[in-house]
Amino acid sequence: MKAKTVTGIMMTMLLATTLLAFVPIRGSPGWDGEIHIAVVGPQGWIQWDGQWVGCVLARDLVNLGPNGVDNGGDGDDGIVIGGLNYKVVLQPVDSAAVPEPNPTQGWTNLKAALDAPFSADYVIGGFRTECVGPMRLNFIDYADNKNDTTGYAPIWYIAGASTDELIDCGGTGKCGGTCTRCNYGKGRYMFRNTPMNGTYLFKQLGLGIIRSYVLPSRLYPMYGSGSQGPVKTALVMEDLTWTYGMMFALAGNGTGALPGSVYFPTIPGVGPNPYYSPPSPYSVLGPQAQVVAVHRTHPLTPDFISVFNNIDAKNARLIIQIYSAVTGVDFITTYKDRNTNAVCVGINVESQMQEFWEEHDGKNEYETFLASLGTRTNISPDAEPLSTVELWDLYKLRSGAILTEFWGTTQPSTCPIYTMWGAYDTIISLDETLETQSSWPIKADTLIPLTEQTDRLGVLGKFKYTGPSGRYHDVYCHTECLTKSWPVGYVRSHITQWQEVGGEGTMVVVFPQDQDFSRRYRIPPWVYDLETDLTYDGLVDIDDVMIPALAFGAVPGMPIWNIEADFTADGLVDIDDVIVVALTFGDYHTPWPLPM
Repeated sequence: MKAKTVTGIMMTMLLATTLLAFVPIRGSPGWDGEIHIAVVGPQGWIQWDGQWVGCVLARDLVNLGPNGVDNGGDGDDGIVIGGLNYKVVLQPVDSAAVPEPNPTQGWTNLKAALDAPFSADYVIGGFRTECVGPMRLNFIDYADNKNDTTGYAPIWYIAGASTDELIDCGGTGKCGGTCTRCNYGKGRYMFRNTPMNGTYLFKQLGLGIIRSYVLPSRLYPMYGSGSQGPVKTALVMEDLTWTYGMMFALAGNGTGALPGSVYFPTIPGVGPNPYYSPPSPYSVLGPQAQVVAVHRTHPLTPDFISVFNNIDAKNARLIIQIYSAVTGVDFITTYKDRNTNAVCVGINVESQMQEFWEEHDGKNEYETFLASLGTRTNISPDAEPLSTVELWDLYKLRSGAILTEFWGTTQPSTCPIYTMWGAYDTIISLDETLETQSSWPIKADTLIPLTEQTDRLGVLGKFKYTGPSGRYHDVYCHTECLTKSWPVGYVRSHITQWQEVGGEGTMVVVFPQDQDFSRRYRIPPWVYDLETDLTYDGLVDIDDVMIPALAFGAVPGMPIWNIEADFTADGLVDIDDVIVVALTFGDYHTPWPLPM
């Protein structure tokens, strides 16, 4: 299935049967064969919903073919290999990650899908390292044995878990000698399609938006002026494996730390912490921050009152939050209920839910976090068979029916989260890859090198794998992913902020800043309400008026584009933006600088 047919495709698919039988026989009437995919994830959490719906949408797009009708394999339907039509069939697998991780049960569930009668050819999904890690070790042994005995082995494409060593430990040995870098023979059965690994997530957060933008352009001018020193910073994160590396790196080992800082000289089970502490220029956060509080909260029953009491007592003005699970809701609602005098920038998967705004009365407004995209952000208008926005809308249209069928109880339609994009694109990419072959099944020794050569346009940008000829199997991130510009276009995290736009809660992309969909980052008004003070010196004067004046006529991508001057958030700096600043000329804030 190759051609793109947009007109009528969403309504046709809505009317089509939402889910076929979960465990069908190997052959389907009218088809030449089947390709079986096990979808594994934390059933009961939104990450699973994204994985399952994304795979169902991709399956139906492939199986129905360009005409949007299931004719039982009529030439273009399904994955066409050697002129034959192969139907994509899905099997849901619970990774037993909810409420407490049970990787033993998770592997039992996955192995049942790998064994007959389903005999999965591929695995897509995997979220929560505490489950995926042990399951992965069993999987690569299983795949290796299958390859030794038959030449055919399943391949697992992770869509959810970010811990480095699940795919590539970077030569640290944390993988136990089982990643492609350390042991290609073992690790080659595993790929990651979303998100990029924890190291790059962390770099985009710490080295990217916080160190290069939020601190120097906003917080340090406000709080670090004169002799006040670096901006006091609190780290608040769930007590799960994937967050430990970020904590040690952000807080550092004490080198460069000021009195009152929190730091970690050693990393348990690893050795000395190699990271400098801020405010050292060699630290991750740089010379303008000081970590004064670190809180690791229980993943199910956090005590956020005591956390925020301590943040207030330490006068922290920047909170770096890191949450992947449900307690991210408790974090941000507590933050807003208290009108905490600090800005929040970090990772909060629950806040990626478009429905979050209405469900929690907009309490996530101004929260800033890593996300795949903002609200209906058309990252890839030329992606096939659907653009980014077309897929967003199709998910919104069909997700309620798909999840209602799966759970057996009425489920609302929702908007997609990050696991959906990777799960969907994995099947679309498989379709493209397998259709280059002349026969099915395909041996692992043939398919793995072929997959490593992937270099394609997906719904989140251009995609390829890391390492020489893709040998390291992780999501490739161009160095520009740490900057405010994105000219090359390989997949990166977008930094989004919840803002009220036209009376509705909208996730807007605030980093990168050079795209048509980019919008200016905003400080919560209860923290600082002089929004037209673009120089952050406590006074709106001619210097502030000159910023939109000098960028007059600019649109994103132009050399004179300045996102700070686009007050009307329409992607153009014009007279309306100059007037916004001019009308507040002479306004000032007292006292100044803002007290720490």
